[in-house]
Amino acid sequence: STCRNQRLNELHLLLGAVMLRRTKETILMELPAKRRQRVRLDMASTVGDPKEDLEEECARLSRSKSTAVAEYMSCLISADVRFLVFAHHLSMLDELEGTLQRDSVRYIRIDGSTAMDMRSQYVKDFQENHSVQVALLSLTAC
Repeated sequence: STCRNQRLNELHLLLGAVMLRRTKETILMELPAKRRQRVRLDMASTVGDPKEDLEEECARLSRSKSTAVAEYMSCLISADVRFLVFAHHLSMLDELEGTLQRDSVRYIRIDGSTAMDMRSQYVKDFQENHSVQVALLSLTAC
C-alpha cells in the first residue's frame, strides 16, 4: 500500500495537476471514418514443389506476398496517402522496410524488438509529423 501510494505520488508529479482522459465513445465523432481495404493477390504462380521444405515454402510465399504488398504500397505512397501496415511475420516487415528505404519514404517501424521507451515516440512521430507516411507494425511478429 505504501509503495502504491508512493508510485501514485510520482505519477502525479510527472503528469502535473491535470490529466485528461477521453474514451473512444466521447471522441468517436471526431475520428475519420475507418477505411479497410482488402487487396487480393494473384497467388497462382506461387504454387511450389510438394517436396519443398515447409520453411522454404513459407519463405517463398512471404516473398511473393511482400512483392504484391510493396507494389500496392507504392500506389498509396504516390497518391500521398498516409497508412498503417500490419504484418505477422518479421520477414514481411523486413522486406517492406527495405522497399521503403530504397524509395526514400519516411516511416516508423514497431515490432517486438522496439524498445518500450521508443514506441510512444514513434507513435507520436507518425501522428504529428505528416512527412512520416507509413507505419510498419507487427501483429505478434515472429
